[in-house]
Order: sequence, then C-alpha cells, then structure tokens
Amino acid sequence: MSYKKRIFNITGILILGVWAFLMVLLYQRVESIQGASSTGEMIRPQVNSYEREWKEIFYKGKKVGYAVSIIKPIEKDYIIQEEIYLRLNLGGLPGNVHTVTQCRVDRNFYLKDFNFSMVSGIIRFDIKGRVEGDTLIIQRRGKGAHARRIHLRRRPVIGSAIGAFFRLNPIKNKRTYRFPIFDPSTMAQTDAIFRVMGRETVTINGIPYNATKIETKIWGRPVRFWIDEDGSTLKEEGIMGFTIIRSTADRAPMNMEAGRRQDFYSMMAVKINRPLPDPERLRSLKLRVELEDSEIKALKIPSDKRQQYRDGILKIKKETLPRHCSYKIPYKGNEKIIVKFLRPEFNIESDNDEIIDTARSIIGNTSSPVYVCRKLMKWVNENIKKMPVMVVPSALDVLHSRVGDCNEHATLLTALLRAVGIPSRISVGLVYSRNRFYYHAWNEAYVGEWITMDPTMDQMPADPTHIKLAEGNLDQQISIAPFIGSVKFELLNYEYD
Repeated sequence: MSYKKRIFNITGILILGVWAFLMVLLYQRVESIQGASSTGEMIRPQVNSYEREWKEIFYKGKKVGYAVSIIKPIEKDYIIQEEIYLRLNLGGLPGNVHTVTQCRVDRNFYLKDFNFSMVSGIIRFDIKGRVEGDTLIIQRRGKGAHARRIHLRRRPVIGSAIGAFFRLNPIKNKRTYRFPIFDPSTMAQTDAIFRVMGRETVTINGIPYNATKIETKIWGRPVRFWIDEDGSTLKEEGIMGFTIIRSTADRAPMNMEAGRRQDFYSMMAVKINRPLPDPERLRSLKLRVELEDSEIKALKIPSDKRQQYRDGILKIKKETLPRHCSYKIPYKGNEKIIVKFLRPEFNIESDNDEIIDTARSIIGNTSSPVYVCRKLMKWVNENIKKMPVMVVPSALDVLHSRVGDCNEHATLLTALLRAVGIPSRISVGLVYSRNRFYYHAWNEAYVGEWITMDPTMDQMPADPTHIKLAEGNLDQQISIAPFIGSVKFELLNYEYD
C-alpha cells in the first residue's frame, strides 16, 4: 500500500501554528517602550471607523492563500476579526483550511475575550477564551470538552494592535522589543524579540515603498517584516518559506490554484543520500544529521533507550516487546514522571464517558498492557479513515468523525490508552517512506517500559526510521518547527532482523 494511502503528515498543524503566531498572535509588553505613558500603559490608538486589510499568502513564490483582518469600534471596545484561507496539496490530495479569530479588546487593545475556529474539510475545531485577572480561561466547544487556565504574567494584547503600536510610537533604528507570545491554536507560549533594522525600499505588486524593516525569530527561525510610514505591514517572510504581502479585496482571493499543484508534504520532507530498502524489517539504523546553522544545532534531539544522538550521529534500534509486564491494567504506580501520562488534557479527553466506554468495549477482559495496546492500536488503525486534515486534533472529535491524519490517530489512541489505565504520550518527528523522511506523529505507551506504537502504520513497536524530535501535546509538538527545512540525513548503516 502506498505511503499516500497509509500515512499522513503533521506539517499541517505546524503550518497552523505558524499562522497563529504571525496573523493572530497575542503578545504582552515586558519592557518600557518609546512613546509609552508614564503609567506604563500603551498610547491609546485612535481607530474611529471600520478598517479592513487584505493580504496574499505565498509559499516559495506560489500563491496558496489569503487573509483579511477587520477592526471595528463598538461602544468602549474594539472588535477585531482575522480570517485566513489556505489551499494546499497535502499528500496528493487537495487540502483547504479556514481559520477565524474574533476578539473583543478595550481601547488600549488589551484582550477581553476571543473566539477561534478552524475548519479543514469536514473537521471543525472551536475554542473560546476570556481574561479574568491574570488568568486566561480557554474552553473548547462541544460536549465533554475540557477548560484550561493559563497564567498570564501581564495583560495580553491582540496582535492586530501591532500596526497601531508602530503607527503611534516613534520607531528608532536598532531598537529592540521583547514580547511573550501565546498561540491559541496550540496553547504554546514563546518569547519573540523584535529588532528595528532600518529603512529600505520594498516592492509590492510593482510599487516601491519606503519601509521600516523589523526582524524577529519564531522557534529559532528568522522572520522579517516591512512596515510603511503609517505602521501598516507591507510584507512578512521567513518561516517555513512562506511570504505574506499586502493586497486588495479584488486581488487577494484570486489565482490560488498554484497551491494545488505541488505536494506540500513532499516539499517539507527531508531528503536522504540513498534509498533505504524495506524499512519495516529494520532492526537498527545509523544516520549522520546535518543541521543548517548554529542555533538549530543547539536544539536537542532526544536520546533514550531506543534512540541515541551524539556529535551529529543518530543511532536507533527497534525495541523488543516485554514478554511479561510489571503490572495489569490499570497502572497503579505513583511515579510522578509516569502518572502524569494518565491524566486527561485539553484535547485528550480520556475521562470522557464515550472514550472510556469505547476503550473498554475494544479490550474486553484483556488485562495485559501489551495486548491491550495491540487491540486499541489495531482498532484505531482500522476505524479511522486516513485523510489529510489541517486542524487541531481532539480525541473526542476524532472518535465522532472517524477521519484524520497521523496526529488524529495518535491523539485518539493516547486517550483510549489512558482511559483504561495505560500511561501514554504522543511522539512527533520523522518517518521514512519513498526515499524521504516525512514529519509524522505516533505513540509511546508504558507497559513497564516505554514502547513505541504507530496506529497510522499499524506498527508495534514502530520501525527504527521513526525519529523522535519531541514528545507531548500540541504546545510541545510545535517545538519541532525549527527543524523543518533545516535538517539533512546521510545514511551510514542499517541492519535487518
């Protein structure tokens, strides 16, 4: 069976994380800034009427989407809405995504509440949030959904205020601004430092503009912005090869067919110097890892019993499943490092009655963790239709829709395993297919020791071409973004069973 029918990619969720940071990011001021009042408040922007801004989105010169943002005064607040449309070829199949973020902010652009929705095909993801004091309370919509409380060090400001900030505050050459950023699609928080680089000419649709260039880094990758004299963004470029340019209502939605012609998953894949035959039969694998720059080299590739990385050499060996497990389900140990992988999470609703009842009906009276893992993995593999989607996965939503890519498979399996008392977690990284390594998600389950499982490929343990770069939920998965487009592999050695 071909790769396109068996396994799909996690790159889509990384794309959404990128756009959430670039287009709908929330930020907090953490230093005194030029033009701020003596009380530390932002200068109040004067937006007295309805404003709309259009942008076009390109990937390596090919148009793949567009965005539109709206700012509307209402009573003592502003309503800010941003919509993003992306059209991509995902694994040979057309993939569309539509995100909408709507926020209510005060006249200083401090956030009061927001709604965020994401639609990809038949899959929909909705969350809402509100600020109460120093806490951001986020709630997924739908029956059985969990709420999450996130501590805020300072009052959050919606990213649409950035243009107003630059418009109303004098921007000096070489000035630096630091912002902690929160991404509503992945719940990730990170710091970004914005540096004013100076003035230069930038051309948009054949028209030259005298612009201010600002640089930052997101997940270790450079991102550049050009802002006109009014503080409006003319152009953004950098991460993952995407570029955003200012546009018009007539122009922005046009000519997006280019995004359908090139397989985005293949373009993001990691090339290798020679083919690797029969990867499923491998017992061990040895690779040389080449990383693009010094900052990417500083990122740590995890090492554990299965996978060791040192001095640019990665060695992976296939685990041997234990014949006898140290416990019968449910796991009753008290090791904190293990027990935390039994708890439900924001999108892993392992305490939901539907998830629990489904898991119990699948395993019957089986009590051996290894056999329970096999049964649950097999069920997910056979009952979830393999379809590329670009949406934040939820175990309960996947159980209802029965469709999804590798992240949906892994998220549902994690919830089912935890529901019957087996500690489990999601691993993300790369897997080999058709002479390349593709970004992928799979599982690990604790059966007295950690073992790998891949419900998309129906492997337990997973073959040695599964290279783990991170583990955990969405806020941890997004940490692998710096590797995309920055890593190369050289095949050194391999052995078969």
